Amino acid sequence: HFISNGGIAKLYFLALRTDTSKGVSEGLTYFIATPDMEGFSIGRVHEKMGQRLSQNAELIFKDCRIPEANRASEPGRAMAERRKFVRGSNIEAAATVLGTARAAYEDALEYARNRVQGGRPIIEHQAVGFMLADCFAEYEASRRLLHYAAWTAGQEDLYDPKMGFMTKAFVSEASFRIATRALEVWGGMGYMTESPMEKYLRDAASFLHSDGTNQAMRIRTMPFL
Repeated sequence: HFISNGGIAKLYFLALRTDTSKGVSEGLTYFIATPDMEGFSIGRVHEKMGQRLSQNAELIFKDCRIPEANRASEPGRAMAERRKFVRGSNIEAAATVLGTARAAYEDALEYARNRVQGGRPIIEHQAVGFMLADCFAEYEASRRLLHYAAWTAGQEDLYDPKMGFMTKAFVSEASFRIATRALEVWGGMGYMTESPMEKYLRDAASFLHSDGTNQAMRIRTMPFL
């Protein structure tokens, strides 16, 4: 379920159990499947509230045989290869959702400067100003953490796995809060589908779960503390 680019991709990487005498960390091997393989089909394409152009679908395998020629890793090395991939993917996910947060913050800031209530721009009302100040602080903190995590990921002597895990968790949660506040700055208009704010919130929400849930990010961090 929920396979990214399901139904669109031309190649699918599968982590298959090839050695039942070993645990998951040592008994999985990567193979490549293609949509034309007998026994492989696409099931339900999921309807999502956000990130709707990133298609997620169900993959169905029924009596599907993957040939040895399609092996994409050394036997038993799938999880080791996956760790190399995750080294960058968590940071990329954080960067993506932070872009959504930045757009939400900037649109809210512009709206607050131009929207007049009570004879003055609403940014001058303390309740609105506080929300925008919090958006600014969380955005800048997230951006600096993200830059540092990305830099250390490229330095063998400085690389720390928990930086990627917790950057993804921290930035996605901060971005969701930023998008929520930004919508509130717009008031009732922000809830309307003709405004961009509700889409920012829907898109930001998806990163609380995608590329690994934030609970999983914390579990993976614990051994490195």
